[in-house]
Amino acid sequence: MLIIKSVYTLSFTCFNLPLSVKQAGINMNSFPSTIINKSLIIIISVSLILPVSCRCSSEKKNVTVAFNSRDGDIINSITLRKGDLLPSPPTPLKYKHSFHGWYRDTAFTTPWNFKTGRIKSDMILYAKWTYHGEPETFNDKDRPAYIYNSKDNYYLCKPWNYNKKENLNRKYPLFIYLHGAGSPGTPDILPCFISDSDKQKYPCFVYLPHTSGSWDNKKLISQIENIKSLYRMDQNRIYLMGHSMGGSTSYSLANEYYNMKKQLFAAIVRMAGQSQATVLNEIAEQTSVWYYIGLSDTKLRVDIARESFKFLKEYPDNADALEITDSAHFSKYRRRTWTLIKKGMEIVKYTEYKFPVGHGISHIPLKDPYLLEWLFGQSLKKR
Repeated sequence: MLIIKSVYTLSFTCFNLPLSVKQAGINMNSFPSTIINKSLIIIISVSLILPVSCRCSSEKKNVTVAFNSRDGDIINSITLRKGDLLPSPPTPLKYKHSFHGWYRDTAFTTPWNFKTGRIKSDMILYAKWTYHGEPETFNDKDRPAYIYNSKDNYYLCKPWNYNKKENLNRKYPLFIYLHGAGSPGTPDILPCFISDSDKQKYPCFVYLPHTSGSWDNKKLISQIENIKSLYRMDQNRIYLMGHSMGGSTSYSLANEYYNMKKQLFAAIVRMAGQSQATVLNEIAEQTSVWYYIGLSDTKLRVDIARESFKFLKEYPDNADALEITDSAHFSKYRRRTWTLIKKGMEIVKYTEYKFPVGHGISHIPLKDPYLLEWLFGQSLKKR
């Protein structure tokens, strides 16, 4: 509110008072006036109280910076005024790693300068590390292959070096991919774990089931349970990814698996789902989710995606989660991502790809190498 007290000269055509004068509540009969060429000139001394916004004195909007230490020490977020310098946070530690600063992007191309960098909006900074332990070696002799189970109609690939003596007590994650309708279900449809680099960086079991119709959750659960019984499996790190029909099934499978076996997935990557926007309470509380949708997909799928994020965002257990929104470009595709963070973990991520990305989204998210890092960083032990 601004109070103005001064002398004003108001000029207007007779019998046609400006709206601003009328709104000010000025009694025109109480002032001396002179009519000249049908214009009424009034000298007034008034105090006007007008609702105005003054940029020079308006408060700056608060912004929040979250720090993703990537399995290092948890660093608390910082809230400050927009335009302020960001103070340096404590240096995190990570076993057998050296810290090399905070970066604006997950590709580590843009380091943050704490001496000159001013905060313009909410953002996440990512820790860069160098591993200085003994690296695992990978030989052609031990390269894993996809083996087809003709009886149960699925492919399975074991982790690289699974049978090595030094790994005999090691338990490995399980990665599950559910394809969309009409897919041949062969390994070449996978958006990841085709190249040697993925298999070496994230050693895991890859389970690729196939169906020519709709997915049968009970059959999937039976196959997963059988695989778990045959191999050394880390049951805290079972990951599920699905596209289209597989994306829709990801939620129903998670619900039924928990109801039948009390087994939870550590994380779900859902792409272009077209049904079911909610999950059981236990899943909402303990399973991390990254949901992808192309805005050129059908309205139904976009609505389901947004409802799914709304459900997770408003879930009571996430009431204290920090929400960060940012935009990024990978390859030629523009996208916007909403992230919910608790205890330093990105527990929920929701990404919308701009036009022209639509239903054929299955391979696009994997253009960002951070997706697999995020996925394999999830564990039920951390929740």
